[in-house]
Amino acid sequence: MTALPPCANRRRLGGGDCSGGLAWSPDGSMPAFHSMRDNLSGRRWGIYLVRADGSGLHRINNLGSQPILSPDDSRIAYTRGPDVFTMATDGSDDNLVEGILVVPYDGWAWSPVR
Repeated sequence: MTALPPCANRRRLGGGDCSGGLAWSPDGSMPAFHSMRDNLSGRRWGIYLVRADGSGLHRINNLGSQPILSPDDSRIAYTRGPDVFTMATDGSDDNLVEGILVVPYDGWAWSPVR
């Protein structure tokens, strides 16, 4: 019997060459990423969510990149240029976070203010 290569059972979750910024939900059930998959002519990043098994892929935002999920999976923080925004995981309640800029992007993490 021939062994399968290590990547034989992997599944593509993103939108191909124009996707990045993969961030997993804390429980590992839902990755978020940015992609130009539905908007190649406009050259704008959008935020997507998908289930870990690859089902349920949907765009929740039309202008954002570098998503991260909150510890309770209820919100997503993302960048739009140097600005930071947060929104609900359905794309609603989109808010600018005042006084924070991300330049350059080198990775970041959710740290809720209490």
